[in-house]
This record gives sequence, structure tokens and C-alpha cells, in this order.
Amino acid sequence: MIKGKKRELVKEIHADESSLSYLFCMMKLLPGDVLTMWLFYTLNSQDWKAQLNLPARYTRYKTEDVTATKGDEFEDYFLKRELLMGIYEKGFERPSPIQEESIPIALTGSDILAGAKNGTGKTAAFCIPALEKN
Repeated sequence: MIKGKKRELVKEIHADESSLSYLFCMMKLLPGDVLTMWLFYTLNSQDWKAQLNLPARYTRYKTEDVTATKGDEFEDYFLKRELLMGIYEKGFERPSPIQEESIPIALTGSDILAGAKNGTGKTAAFCIPALEKN
């Protein structure tokens, strides 16, 4: 959920995550509690994805209404580890455009009125923040 110039800066240095400059940059970008969560996920995220029982990749053609994303990852929303595991084990790889726009807003507790075509992930956009809050 890092916006604007900060997002671009993170993308530039993301290739060299192991360096201290990356850590110092993230310390400047993130407020204290978010930094703590980011460090926790970064330090503990190396093995948990390898242990998931992932389904076969979805090979059907995907239209632009589900592929035209900003490049967010589900980890960007700082969701609970158990919820992330379930998301990936159900076959989700990245948030769709409707999910990218609505999940961060819903996680703040704000109301949302959104619309999108069938099959674009509206139900998950509603359920993921609801499951995160419980």
C-alpha cells in the first residue's frame, strides 16, 4: 500500500533486498508499527510459501479486466499469515484490479460501492478484508 514516489523507490531497490540500503530505505518509508510488521513478514516469509499446497496454474486466457493491475501483491496489504496461505492455496496469485482498489479501503473500515465484470474477483475483494478483521 505504499503510494506514489515511495512505491517507485521500493521497486528500484527491490532487486537488492539483502542489502542494508534496502533495509534503511524501508525504515524511512514506513511508520513504526508498519515497519515492525514489514520486518516480521520479511524475516519470516522465506519458508512459508514453499510449504503451501498450490493448485495447478490457471491456464485459460485472462482478459484485460483482470490483468490490468498496478502490480500489488497480497503481501502488500499486511494480511494475516493464515489468510495469505489460504489465498494462495485457493489459486490466487495476485490481486485483480477490483481487489487492488477495494481491499486497502475496506481494511480501513470504510464503506465501498464498487462494480466490475463477472469473474474479476469481487467476492474475494469483499471476503478478504472481512476475514482479516475477524
